[in-house]
Amino acid sequence: HRFDLEKQFASHPADALKFLHEKACEDDRRDLVFALAELSYLHAYRLEHSMKAWEPKQARDYYLSSVIYSYLYLFGAGRQPPPTGSDDRFRIACDVYNAGLAKGLGSLERTNAVVLLEDDPRQLPPGRVEVRLDTNAFPFALSRFETFLSADQFLVRGLSVRDRQSGLGAPLIGVVQRGQQSAGAKRFPATVFGRPAGDLQAWNAGRLGLTLELYSGYGSNVVQVGEVSVPLQTDLPAPLAHSLNDSAVWKLGMGQFLSPVELVKSDVYLTQPHQAGRVPVVFVHGTFSSPVWWAEMINTLRADPEVRQRCEFWFFIYNSGNPVPYSAVKLRECLAEKVKQLDPEGKDSALQQMVVIGHSQGGMLTKLTATDTGDRL
Repeated sequence: HRFDLEKQFASHPADALKFLHEKACEDDRRDLVFALAELSYLHAYRLEHSMKAWEPKQARDYYLSSVIYSYLYLFGAGRQPPPTGSDDRFRIACDVYNAGLAKGLGSLERTNAVVLLEDDPRQLPPGRVEVRLDTNAFPFALSRFETFLSADQFLVRGLSVRDRQSGLGAPLIGVVQRGQQSAGAKRFPATVFGRPAGDLQAWNAGRLGLTLELYSGYGSNVVQVGEVSVPLQTDLPAPLAHSLNDSAVWKLGMGQFLSPVELVKSDVYLTQPHQAGRVPVVFVHGTFSSPVWWAEMINTLRADPEVRQRCEFWFFIYNSGNPVPYSAVKLRECLAEKVKQLDPEGKDSALQQMVVIGHSQGGMLTKLTATDTGDRL
């Protein structure tokens, strides 16, 4: 409105954005950068939903541009101080940043919410951007994952709580390679945080850098931007729901019960990487059952921030058709072996405060973890 661009934006939005970008390079008022973030996102959204076959492919570049503008509005240098959380534009810029990041890193085919995490220079409308992936804070090798998906593009049904920690970043679902899947976790929560290096002038000159920092949803929930601690946006229920969408996990309980051999090795499996100082909560399923029946309880407990910080969740898989004393021995042996494996020197006192929870036959196995029968059995 200030530069009489409303009609031009309606008819030729790319030209209007280019003009506004040039003005923002000359005028460092922060509201110009905010307008560029908001309008770039709007233009990207319209391109994404265009019926013209070639236009949706352009959307990802404007989405990623909106991310860079949002970051510069929130944290960039300038005469005016950065906005505070009470500013309406601050909250809008955070939303534009989060939504634009996942879409800006999407594949050209726009299939199945795939997010591409790679070193890949991007030619965006204002200029070239050198994109670099940083996985130093991510505890897994990328080769372990088949793909990463944008959690925000999924609707979760069946879990009563979808607890998402508010912050910056695009929540992801890491899908483990099929060849590396086991009875343990097959989906992991992650967050990608985009950190531009440079200003609008550097962007014009093709010298702007963008570092994509990958974090585990189970790890640190803040990043440092200058002197500001920024919370990361996380979504733990989405990966859990995505794994439950696999029909095979629902057939495991009956399959184990009826099979003369173990379809899945009897063992204790972790749903997340072990962290010293966190108390394990071990779930033991019942007859004809499997760990999927604990999903609602695990999801609800993880929604409590204190429980999430103090505890981690394991589960015991066994063939529920075996005699109860045999399965009880397996549970005790597997728990002892897991503790020895994770803490061979016995320094982690949290592992000695383990909580074991059982249902039905699993309740009997749980009771026998704390029962000394002598030679009666």
